[in-house]
Amino acid sequence: MSSPRRLCLFLLLIILTLPATAQVTGQTNGRNQFNQMVNANADFTIPDTVCQGVPVTITNTSTSASNYYWDFCVADIRQPPVGVNMGNGGGNFRMPVFMDYVFENGNYYGFIVNFHNPGLTRLDFGNSLLNTPTYHYLGTVGGVIPDGAEGIQVVKNEGKWYAIIVGGNPVLGTVSKVLKVEFGTNIANPTPTATDWGNIGNLHMPLDLHLFKDGSNWYGFTVNGDNNTFTRFNFGTSFDNPPTGVNFGSVGGLAYPTGIHVLNDNGQWRVFVTNGGNNSRINGTWSITRLDFGNSLLNNPVGVNLGNPGGFLKHPRDLTIMISCGQIVGYAVNGAFSTNDIVMFDFNGDLTSVPTFSSLGNRGNLLFPVSITKLFREGNDLYAFVVNVDNNTFTRLRFEGCDAAGLPPSTLQNPPPIVYSTPGTYGINLTTDVGLSTQDAICKPVVVLPKLVKRPTGTFEICTGTTIKLGTQTSLGRHTWSTGANGDSITVSSGGHLLGRYRLLWMCQPRQFRSGIKANAIR
Repeated sequence: MSSPRRLCLFLLLIILTLPATAQVTGQTNGRNQFNQMVNANADFTIPDTVCQGVPVTITNTSTSASNYYWDFCVADIRQPPVGVNMGNGGGNFRMPVFMDYVFENGNYYGFIVNFHNPGLTRLDFGNSLLNTPTYHYLGTVGGVIPDGAEGIQVVKNEGKWYAIIVGGNPVLGTVSKVLKVEFGTNIANPTPTATDWGNIGNLHMPLDLHLFKDGSNWYGFTVNGDNNTFTRFNFGTSFDNPPTGVNFGSVGGLAYPTGIHVLNDNGQWRVFVTNGGNNSRINGTWSITRLDFGNSLLNNPVGVNLGNPGGFLKHPRDLTIMISCGQIVGYAVNGAFSTNDIVMFDFNGDLTSVPTFSSLGNRGNLLFPVSITKLFREGNDLYAFVVNVDNNTFTRLRFEGCDAAGLPPSTLQNPPPIVYSTPGTYGINLTTDVGLSTQDAICKPVVVLPKLVKRPTGTFEICTGTTIKLGTQTSLGRHTWSTGANGDSITVSSGGHLLGRYRLLWMCQPRQFRSGIKANAIR
């Protein structure tokens, strides 16, 4: 019996392919991902995909902005930070607990509160928070700052500067209270005055403090460690008079609540609270609570306890949450004995989910870390400060950015085109109205593909009843085949589309490449 007759086919191919690289994935765009403002005005457009070495043109479409700050290579907030211990404040820190900082007339000023042997210290950083500060001890300001002082927020209103502080601890024999330190028009005033407003809103060992403005009125949140409750202050339009307060009771399984972080999630306000369990630093129910306020922080909250998956939280004292180009990652500091670590929790893009926890270890000689400040940006990097009680120091955390953009951050309204030197996914962030009450920000990703390499002509043989897959070996970019298909590949069979020519138009904005594929039948 004669062997079966075979029809062999040779395909002459010229294909553009990409060299092997680590896979990159797109990230979700979105408003309010760096910013907590509801009325946003920052926006811009960019191509979603470009080739390595091809300029990225940015079109600024922001409205009503008075200044701009562009970051072309946003830090990856899932990477562990680098910690540097900044020392003991020239000997002025005595069990320091909370810190805030402000910017005025080209200079940065920090303020740190002492818990025991109470007092307030001003830190003068000069023109950058990365400088080594000089320290000015302001004391108890007429004896008003008590033993057991805790949270602080520094604000400017009606042309005057104020530090609002909560504190007071029954163990130390001091009354729980809220107070103000008034600096007048000069934040560096060496002799401020202070007013004791007393116990407002059923305070009982108040710890962290967060102030915010709604319309023309100022408000504040604090957590009460000893009675496991949450208080909101209403300061009105001025800090001249004492605030009123309302206590929401124990919501969301609060258990020795210690730290507060407030943010806006696409129009929905959420407050996250660390629960230290109790004040023993040894055991207790350690967790994080989420308080959902809906479209206004003036609503009554609904509480959800997120628990402690994996058991990584160990007497957590404070937290911060960063939202950047689709990444939503939080960091908490643990205060239990012999822990002193930073815990990262990843929401995987959804603030209503239960996050995934992991420990990052001790960063920057932490020793009973009790608070994390708000974030600040310097160049491509993000920073925050952590205050350490047991070694009377504070630590600066650095979340490193990158330099692949080839340009430093810009304050131009319309920045020049950016050329990325390395393939990957990069976040471009725009902040408008920096330092104003209308500050807003938005981050968008751009995918940078490796340079294309033309593969030499190849000969492929298929036989009757078999198929061959033709493609670019990448799903990125835009593909258009002469058959009408738009995937990254097509399948050719001896019994279907075969003889003739197939062409691929592959687009990597703003460039495009054509690849011709010729099929011939040969017996």
